[in-house]
Order: sequence, then structure tokens, then C-alpha cells
Amino acid sequence: MKLDINTLRKAVNQKLVSEQFVGFSEPVEVHQGSHTSYNHGGFEDDHDYEMHMEEEHTDGGDELEMVKQNLFQLSVYAAKLHDMMEEGCDVEEWVQEKIVEATSKISDVYHYLEYQQYKKSR
Repeated sequence: MKLDINTLRKAVNQKLVSEQFVGFSEPVEVHQGSHTSYNHGGFEDDHDYEMHMEEEHTDGGDELEMVKQNLFQLSVYAAKLHDMMEEGCDVEEWVQEKIVEATSKISDVYHYLEYQQYKKSR
């Protein structure tokens, strides 16, 4: 199965970027090959930010904070991958499969939590 770049962009946009994840004060917008990246809290570059994230993970922080950090990182990587894919680029089948799999898994978690919130509100 071969997906074109627009289908991949749509999948990333719908499931990984445009949906508000817990802890975001604003979305990461994806549009036509560019994104507005989320501010990394004043870090100079991605390397400094990633080093900070590794330190946070090793400090034994609470589980919710780690989940939120992972979701944040996921959205940043999704936006960067989106920007790497240019019109007409050939996306290997295994890459497509990994993106579809990640999209499906994050969608499953989202809909599970969405239902849990619905049940609590009743």
C-alpha cells in the first residue's frame, strides 16, 4: 500500500497535531509544509530542549508529567516530520506503516480518555 504525501499530511494533522493534547495551552498548527513550533520554554535550540527533557525523565518526576512530556515531544516530532516531507518525495512503505501505526495508537488513547471523561461527566 502506497500513500501519497497529502494523505500522510492529513493523517498527521488530524491525529497528532491538530487535536488538543492535555497540557497544551495552544495547538501546534500544521499547514502546507510548514508549522508553527511550540515554544520550548526559552531553550536556545532543540538540543538544549532535548537535554532538559532527558533530565526531567531521570529525576523521577510524577507519571502524569512524563506522559505530558512524551505527548509534547510526539507533537513536535510530528510537525518536524511533516515539514521534512516535500511534495513529490517518495515515502518508503515501512515509513508509511510506522506513521499509520503511530496515528492509530495515539487515536486509540485519545478516544479512550475522551470516553472516560464522558463517563465522569454523566
